Amino acid sequence: MPILCDNMMNSVLDFIPNDTSYLNNFQLSCKLFKSIIQPRLDEIYWRTLEKILGKKNCEGLKNNTLKNFYWSIAAEDYCGKKILYLFDALKKNTSIVSIDFDPGDNSLSLEVAEKLGELLKTNTTITSLKFSYHWYSFCDTYISEALKVNKTLKTLCFWGTEIYDAEAMSDMLKVNTTLEELEISEQEYDSWHWYLLAPGLKANKTLKTLKLWSVWFDEDGLSDITEVIKHNTSITYLDLSSNYNIDDDLIKYIADMIRGNSTLKELYLRSIKITDKGAMCLHDALIENNTLETISFCSIDEECDIDRYSSETLRRLNELSQKKPHLTINTFGV
Repeated sequence: MPILCDNMMNSVLDFIPNDTSYLNNFQLSCKLFKSIIQPRLDEIYWRTLEKILGKKNCEGLKNNTLKNFYWSIAAEDYCGKKILYLFDALKKNTSIVSIDFDPGDNSLSLEVAEKLGELLKTNTTITSLKFSYHWYSFCDTYISEALKVNKTLKTLCFWGTEIYDAEAMSDMLKVNTTLEELEISEQEYDSWHWYLLAPGLKANKTLKTLKLWSVWFDEDGLSDITEVIKHNTSITYLDLSSNYNIDDDLIKYIADMIRGNSTLKELYLRSIKITDKGAMCLHDALIENNTLETISFCSIDEECDIDRYSSETLRRLNELSQKKPHLTINTFGV
């Protein structure tokens, strides 16, 4: 708010004669004016923010002590002066390390998405950014553009938030060198999204964790993603859980990925739809892999019951884990 006060005085200055005595008197008047008005402007500023953010978040911003910012704002607070106030405070803040956007039934306005992109281009403290259930916000376009230059964000999560501009995200992944974890979950995508995203994942050298949970891969989409990860040399943790349409036919793409990859350490396939046939397909692939340390898979049909797979299949999986003591095979999905 000091900027607003200064702007007011600069506007008055245009009407002051260019004379030393007038200017000196005006300078003294400005100091007095600022000492009286500035506290009132600050009070309005923080009172407005408190109505948007709540007392705890507001105090954390004001004192520069807030670490984790949980953003849950009503629709009427998503535009205009309130947003300008908020992003003015966020730009000055140097304590926040994570922001979690969860507006419930609302969605981020283009104004907020654009402001957030501008913030990320210069921010040096935020390391984690999560979007939960944002509809029709197009926030991914602005975030992707910002992350081409941002050097501190390490975790980016889109949970139940549709990625509209997969090509922009792919372009970002090609040049970003700091992002370590990417999650795109709880949203159905067609093969075109994965086709556009694949080149970025292929070029990226810093991602360590990739979570694609419940995205309902079709065959082409799963093929594109697994082919990229098959040759990837940085991702060590992959979660493809709750993709309920991964069955005995589609599991072959994951098996082929396991055979070719030499970097992946953890692979999670909880709540997929494979039978003994699919489990043995994974078994055969694991024989050829010497680097994977944990694999967890189960079928949604039987609620991860061990009886989902025959005793013969379980025996062979157990034998394999004994031959490979570094490998943990979990068929309960936990």
